[in-house]
Formats: sequence, C-alpha cells, structure tokens
Amino acid sequence: PRYIKIPSGEITNHQLLKFIGKKRKKVILSTGMSTMKEVKNAVDLIVKNGTRKKNISVLQCESDYPASLKNANLNCLKSFKKNFKTNIGFSDHTIGNTASIIAVALGAELIEKHITLNKKMKGPDHQASMEFNEFKKFVEIIKKVPLILGKKNKMPSKNELKNLRYVRKSIYAKKFISKGNKFSKQNIIAKRPYVGGIPANEIEKIFGKVSKKNFKIDEQIKF
Repeated sequence: PRYIKIPSGEITNHQLLKFIGKKRKKVILSTGMSTMKEVKNAVDLIVKNGTRKKNISVLQCESDYPASLKNANLNCLKSFKKNFKTNIGFSDHTIGNTASIIAVALGAELIEKHITLNKKMKGPDHQASMEFNEFKKFVEIIKKVPLILGKKNKMPSKNELKNLRYVRKSIYAKKFISKGNKFSKQNIIAKRPYVGGIPANEIEKIFGKVSKKNFKIDEQIKF
C-alpha cells in the first residue's frame, strides 16, 4: 500500500510504530485520546525508524461517536504543524461539515470522514458518518475552502476595480462656487461617484486653493 493509516488506538503501540516506520511508506496518524507528548513520541518513533516527516500526516481526532463540536479542538492543528513539521489533517467524527471546513481553513491538508449506507444502521459510527449523496456535497464544499481563503496579500479583485469608480467618492461642490472663491469645508464635499475625479482623501490639499471657474451645486471639482 502507498499509505498506512494508524488508528488512534495504536498511538502508544510502540512496537507497531517502529515496524511501520521501517516500511517508509506515507503514514496517516490519528491522535484521538492522546496527549501532545504521546503524539510527539509516536511521530519521533516513526521518523527514527526511517519514515521522513514529509510523508507523515498527523490528524487531530476526537474519539467519540458522534463527537461534539466543542471537543473538536481544532486549534491544536497549529501546534502539530509548529511542533512536528509534518502534514496536518482532521479525522472528523462530528455531525455535519462545519468542523472539517474550519480544519481546512486552519491548514488541514487531509480530511477523514466516515461513509455509511444508512445512518440508522446499528453501530457506533453510523450517526456521525455521511451517506453517499451527503458525502458528495461535503467534498464539493471542502474543495471550495482554499478558493474562498484566497491569498495572504490584501489587494482589490478585478471586479472590485470595476466597481471602485462608482463606489468611492470624489470631491464635489457643496454649493455654488464663484470663480475666485477659495475652496473650504463650507463649499466642497466628498460624494459618489469617483469616476476620474479628485479622490476624497485629497480634499484637504484643495482647501485654500482659488477656484478658476464657477462650479454649480453637485458639480464634480476638476482642475
């Protein structure tokens, strides 16, 4: 197999972890019921025995069926990334998709969600699992999260730039301004639209300047 999945119940089974580490496969490690120290020991054992960190995914997990949202503890994903320098993910036993969406937003690169034929079947997992149609929608939503997150740099989108000229303000005559009058708070104001006028943030630069023409009320000030 390309991947070896280690369930939460095996995280303290050091002999098994050593054996898996020597296989040098990609490893998915669930961490339900574990302390941070136990997770560290498990990761260290797998790495010490030959598996590279870049091939390990450490999954936050709450081993309860269904798991409560208040116990999802997704902030520990940040600690996993910082402390172990591995890939991170989330084994989601909660009902619905909220926790998984948040996990992806926090950097989870792998999501585990159980599938069932029928949620009413007997057994601990079925209530927290998804039926096939629900799972299909779940995957579609999860794939949209990186798109929604976008980039770290704050820049206007192309659509925003088209709207900017109408949404932002430029400087207009607040009342009739005669040629030779000085511009002041009393006779000019920032209003929509911008449309190539003087930006609103430059209004103070105009105060005290002399008008070289007459401006009607609500006429855009241009030099």
